[in-house]
Amino acid sequence: MGASAWEPPLVYGVVDRTPRSAADRRGELVEVLLAERHGLLRLAAALTGRMVAAEDLVQEVMLRCIRAWPDPPPTSPGAYLRRALVNLHHDQLRRRRIATEDPVAQPPERADGSDAQQDVLDRIVLHQQLSTLPDRLREVLVLRYYADLTTTEIARMLRRPVGTVRRQCTEALDLLGRAHLSEQDLEERA
Repeated sequence: MGASAWEPPLVYGVVDRTPRSAADRRGELVEVLLAERHGLLRLAAALTGRMVAAEDLVQEVMLRCIRAWPDPPPTSPGAYLRRALVNLHHDQLRRRRIATEDPVAQPPERADGSDAQQDVLDRIVLHQQLSTLPDRLREVLVLRYYADLTTTEIARMLRRPVGTVRRQCTEALDLLGRAHLSEQDLEERA
């Protein structure tokens, strides 16, 4: 084991230095993966813009973590998994393995026909507008407004300067604002 900040647990005031079995580590990992799976899936869906790609991304992160879960485990397993997910997403973007899919022309009908239908349409429009942004800008917006991370946390996660993250966030919002205004102009002229 390398030097780390991890300390063995205290048992009745005595440091427990007994090595953990592989079964114990595997059980802890399964618990962490089950607890974090839905959050990872939502984050991946927001990053990729497609549920199929998000499911593949989460599955790959889980497989990689099963193969290489650190011992001792990270102090914040959720943050470790989110970081692994963002890193894998970057790798996939670099390799351009992500295939594009055509969005559905019409959203599925809702049984109640209430305001939920408008909410769905709004989300579809937002999703389509987000998909027009460059990957780096979309990534910053998703982490800022969906994952609710601060610009400092985003900068640390993406290994970018804080000023760059702020600029990219502003640029992405400007692009979305222009797209929204041009849609409104088209609707008014029709």
